[in-house]
Amino acid sequence: MLRAFRKYTGISALRRVLKDRSGVAAIEFAMLFPFFFTLTLYSIEIGWTVTRTVLFENAVRQVSKQIYVGTAHDTGLDSSDLEELICDTYILATVGCKETLVLELIEISDVGDNPEDGNACVQRDDDGVIIRPPVEFDPGGASSIIFVRACLVLDLLLPGLEYAVSASYQANNLNYMVATTAFVNEPF
Repeated sequence: MLRAFRKYTGISALRRVLKDRSGVAAIEFAMLFPFFFTLTLYSIEIGWTVTRTVLFENAVRQVSKQIYVGTAHDTGLDSSDLEELICDTYILATVGCKETLVLELIEISDVGDNPEDGNACVQRDDDGVIIRPPVEFDPGGASSIIFVRACLVLDLLLPGLEYAVSASYQANNLNYMVATTAFVNEPF
């Protein structure tokens, strides 16, 4: 009995423990799994954000057609009507799309002009109330050059991603998708 006990003590027992390789894969998995799982989640989120941005830009471009062919001018659509059309056209529109979307139409004199990036996105005050900024809304007349900027609040699932996605920027703890386009109105 004493001999059996001696077998598991001392330096020989330490050697046996150090040579034992059972459970090594489980330890490596436990150390590396959180990193690869986080990497996978961020990859999915970035792909989802890029998809949402492309679809949002497409919705803005489709609604812009109604401006430059004269439909919006003839029917008297204002900014809230066009914002509603963008939210209806945007396939992945979230619940707060109509409240957080801001559409800005600026008449420019030259195609190379790029209006300054003003404060064209919604803000929230300290109480969380949405503040819509005053924006210019000028659909222009026949043959005028119009610059369109649409800004929509982007809800991200994972923290820290706003720094990796170039389509959005962060201000006042809100992330935005900004779509811009310019066109020349047809003679209507």
